[in-house]
Amino acid sequence: MIQFDSIFYSTKEQSILEDFNLTIKGKEFVVVNGASGVGKSTLLQLLVGAIKPDSGNIYVDGVDIHELTPEQLQVYRRSLGMIWQDFRLFPEKTVFENVAMTLEILGHEPLQIYHDVPDILDRLGLGKKLDHKASRLSGGEKQRVAIARALVHKPSLIIADEPTGNLDPNSTSDILKILTEINAVPSTIIMVTHEQNLKQLPGHHRIINIQH
Repeated sequence: MIQFDSIFYSTKEQSILEDFNLTIKGKEFVVVNGASGVGKSTLLQLLVGAIKPDSGNIYVDGVDIHELTPEQLQVYRRSLGMIWQDFRLFPEKTVFENVAMTLEILGHEPLQIYHDVPDILDRLGLGKKLDHKASRLSGGEKQRVAIARALVHKPSLIIADEPTGNLDPNSTSDILKILTEINAVPSTIIMVTHEQNLKQLPGHHRIINIQH
């Protein structure tokens, strides 16, 4: 379970979150929706420990993540599956190499890597592009590689920051369908988006609207 408890966060220019509270149960699919600048991505930065709130607490499975040591925070971050709008792939590395990096960082054995990476790529329709460089892929394909990289270590919590922001409508629909299928596995998913047409999001989900 994830709990944002009375979160206040501001920059020098403005207050972004004021007394924000949100509880997310395990295996939920929560969509945080709202216009640009209302604090959607700030929530995710707080959740991964990239920034700290001015006051309030963020608990993940009963642990206040902002009380973790730097070493504990690194272990926590590696346990997450993170999907970003800008993909964050290495363009000159192959699809296989981009996904394998997650398992290599976590210290998995080569034999396991050579089994798990093709398996997740097959599930995402990229089994025939293992050796393609990321720079040669379409936007939708790049996002599916980013999703494969986030899923390959089987995380229980997946964080998606505007995962359809740079995609065309057809690719957007495909990615939302994939995320719904992931949630059915199940994993807890927190996705932030400014998309207004959320009717294309299939399956069960809960929408949280943030406004200033």
